[in-house]
Amino acid sequence: MRPRTRFLSSDLITKIVEDAYQVLETQGVNLNHELLLRKLADLGCLVDLAAKRVWIGRDLITKCLATCPHEVQLWNVAGTASAKLAGDAVHFTPGSAAIKILDPDMKLLRLATVNDILRYSRLVERLEHIDFGSTALVACPRQRYHLQSHTQGIVEP
Repeated sequence: MRPRTRFLSSDLITKIVEDAYQVLETQGVNLNHELLLRKLADLGCLVDLAAKRVWIGRDLITKCLATCPHEVQLWNVAGTASAKLAGDAVHFTPGSAAIKILDPDMKLLRLATVNDILRYSRLVERLEHIDFGSTALVACPRQRYHLQSHTQGIVEP
C-alpha cells in the first residue's frame, strides 16, 4: 500500500466542486470559439455570441463527466506507453506557456517557433525523470511551418 498525503478534506473537495458548478451556471465562462459556442447552445446552454460567453448547466456538466474515461494513457513518439494518468499516480512535467524564448545562438529574446517546440520535445523525451512535456512553449502564430513527419522535422513552405 502506498502512503497518501491529503491536503484537502472531503468536505472541502465537495464544496469546491459545488462552487465550480455554481460558477459555470451563474457566471459562465468566456469562450473565443464561435463553432463551439453554437454547439453548446444546441445542447441547451445559454450563450451570448457577441460577448463570447457561455453558461453551462449542472445537468450537461454531469452528463459530460459521466462519459469521461477514468484514466488516460500517454504514448511517446516511439509508440511506447509512457505515462498513465490515473488514480494516485504522480508525474512531473515541466510546464508553463512561454511565447518567447532565449535564442541559444543569437543570445536574444524572440518569439517561439515550431522548431523550438520540436527541440523542446526531443529534449524532454530523453530526460529520465520527466514523464512528459506539456505546453512549455507556444509557437508564434505568424510562423508558417508544416510537419513533414515526426522524424523528418519541419519544412518551411
